[in-house]
Amino acid sequence: MHRNEELFRLFHDWLRDALVWLQQPHVYTKANDEMARLGLDATGVSSCRFSLVQQFDELLELSATKALFACLVTVPEAVNILIEPEHGVQRPTEAWMLRSIAIRFLNVYLDRTMGLAFRPDEVGGLYAELEQLLYDSETIEIIGMVEFENAKFEIDDAEIAPGVRFRRVAETEISRGNWFISGEPFRQLPEVVLEVKTKFASEDATIDSPLSSENRQLIEDAADAVLLALRLVRPHPICVYAHRFNINNAFLDHVESSMVFEYGSCGLPTDRSVITSPGHVSPNLPGDRYVVASDVVEEVRNRWPSTKNAIRAIGSDHEWSLAVTRFSDAYRRSKRDDQLIDYWIALEALFLPKDRVPEMGVAAGLAISHYLGETPQKRRSLFEFVKTSHTLRSEVVHGKTGKRDQQFDSKVKKTRDLLRRSMLKRIGEF
Repeated sequence: MHRNEELFRLFHDWLRDALVWLQQPHVYTKANDEMARLGLDATGVSSCRFSLVQQFDELLELSATKALFACLVTVPEAVNILIEPEHGVQRPTEAWMLRSIAIRFLNVYLDRTMGLAFRPDEVGGLYAELEQLLYDSETIEIIGMVEFENAKFEIDDAEIAPGVRFRRVAETEISRGNWFISGEPFRQLPEVVLEVKTKFASEDATIDSPLSSENRQLIEDAADAVLLALRLVRPHPICVYAHRFNINNAFLDHVESSMVFEYGSCGLPTDRSVITSPGHVSPNLPGDRYVVASDVVEEVRNRWPSTKNAIRAIGSDHEWSLAVTRFSDAYRRSKRDDQLIDYWIALEALFLPKDRVPEMGVAAGLAISHYLGETPQKRRSLFEFVKTSHTLRSEVVHGKTGKRDQQFDSKVKKTRDLLRRSMLKRIGEF
């Protein structure tokens, strides 16, 4: 039983007539000849798709097409969600309806049946997804999948929070070709991804651009929160390599793959820096691979509420935004000198007043040692190291280059760990 039986009957009849039309000798012969001329493989389904493009105007003239359009424009939900007017056109056109809805209906049918035989049982299931979009769009699930770079996973499935979990990639996902970016296959398929689920938000979504800003922001915020927690609980380098977004509805079927600079996730208040060009690759990350084991997942899970709030504070809390940005920026630096500068910009944002203060190293040492030191002895040790590190920072900033030995590298790493500890404590305050 369908909610709109008349619309179902018209889709049923249109699909039947369109399949008959595709098998007309003049239709497939013309398509096959043109594909051969272009050097394309003229197999059954590919030839059908080519016919839909090359002979679109003829399909538009079918009486079933006109009857379907006449019904659709009387359904407010269809006009609002599916038939988005063309540029400057207030009334949806038959051509727009055919491209955005009917041909999509036919293409999904061809994908599922892999043939031109009319199968009424398939029509009912496919039409049910159309009605879900029309009348129950809030039940449609959006799935974001995030792949990490430089990570080794020792887990198969682990929940971080409701709707957020690490999980192993299924063989069916790989066979469907979900793991491609702009047509270019990965150098290696991911084994485990972070999966973020949410419900479809239709406010600024259309059938041709179904991923709303609300859905995208929610998924990216969750990925940022997990990435920030991973970076804070362990020192090994890790970044986001790519986001992918899937929508579990045939009419909104949307697999978007975006490569992401590692500093694009977690830390830029106004620009996520999502890079869609296949020419961009993630930066070279020096250091051991980040091992995501059960103990790491437990720490990330325990910090989820505060980390999520900390990500939301980016943009509204300038000092915190600057600290997270610079902490993230350091992961793409190849030189320790540059990393040290990033760490100190972050530490100064967290601990020093906006106005310049005399003896900044001493002021930072006092603030950091009292924030992190649990005993007088630990505070004294922290104070001395912070002064030493700030002196190194000043030498680098003012161009006092010298031989960088292992001690220098060790002090940069220790400065990084001071920043990590400070940020871990800080996110507990959100």
